[in-house]
Amino acid sequence: MAIHISELSVDTYRGIKNLKIDNLADINIITGDNNAGKTSILELIQNLNDVIDINTWLSPARGIYERISKYEKMENLFNINNDDKCVSYAVTMRENAKRLKIGLKADKELLTLSKNEMLEIQGVLDSAGREILNNYASSENEKIIEDVERYVFEIYCNDECNKKGIIYNFTQARIRSSKEESLNIIKTIYISPVQHAEGRMFLSDVLDDAELYQEMLEVLKEFDENIISINADKTNNLFSSTAIYKILSKNQKRALPLNVYGDGMKKAVLLMSAVVKAKDGILILDEFETAIHTSAMDRVFRWILESCKKLNVQLFITSHSKEAIDKVLKCAPELQNSMRLITLYKKPDKVVARVLDGVEAIETQDELGLELR
Repeated sequence: MAIHISELSVDTYRGIKNLKIDNLADINIITGDNNAGKTSILELIQNLNDVIDINTWLSPARGIYERISKYEKMENLFNINNDDKCVSYAVTMRENAKRLKIGLKADKELLTLSKNEMLEIQGVLDSAGREILNNYASSENEKIIEDVERYVFEIYCNDECNKKGIIYNFTQARIRSSKEESLNIIKTIYISPVQHAEGRMFLSDVLDDAELYQEMLEVLKEFDENIISINADKTNNLFSSTAIYKILSKNQKRALPLNVYGDGMKKAVLLMSAVVKAKDGILILDEFETAIHTSAMDRVFRWILESCKKLNVQLFITSHSKEAIDKVLKCAPELQNSMRLITLYKKPDKVVARVLDGVEAIETQDELGLELR
């Protein structure tokens, strides 16, 4: 079975309060209104890759492309209606039925610092390890006093403090924190709705597995029926050691870079390669249907679901699309009992979840005519 997390409960995180989702399955489809908390759920699951790495907390799904400071990202973790600055959630692991409670607590402090003191903080925290204080410190700077803010935070797992740190509002430098150890609960791979446009793939894992590679090529015929192969080319990439992936097709004289193909092809390659990368872990797909044409959904989604089952991958996906949800529910009938459709509803004091298995979801939609989103 590919159920690594059997239960998730959230005391408080961003706009979510008092949410509990139990009976999670191999394949979990999360839907609901805007701002109901779908992406927030994915972020908390993503954190399990290293729950005590503050940079994991501050680089969540929604924040990857936001050009805001780490201080602001810290602020955005907390429910704005709560005076307490904290995050608290728990997961139950299926393997040993162990419940892990994870939390982050922070105190906001106001203080005054001289310009020299601020430079010293920036120098100590400089990512390249340079000491810049000697270059810029001066007696004049000592007279310049500014009001600053900082968060002093602690990260907990099962009530044990695993890491402490400080984030100031005037620097983008590396965060000062105690201990460099990691705490990996389960491997997680997160795919954003637009990651395919960046060209970041996980194809090296696929190219090392002949069976999965051939299966992927068959699926990609939905986008190019003449496709012959995908190869990694490192010879002509002058600016990086990263391979350029090229597609050889019968109707082209030479192999063409993957990035010249349409978004549908790139998204399909990204999703399928991510499944292989997530082996024995959790795959998280936010708005998974983006860029995949409806004509190709059945074949692509079926391969993803079957391969997740084969590779011991638990799948969490979000979608606003009624058609995409329907495609996932019906593309692999033999897996419907291993699916959960989780619909989030925001109430004044909490978020609630309706959980249906795949068979119940189809019956609710097709026979009763009820809205699943």
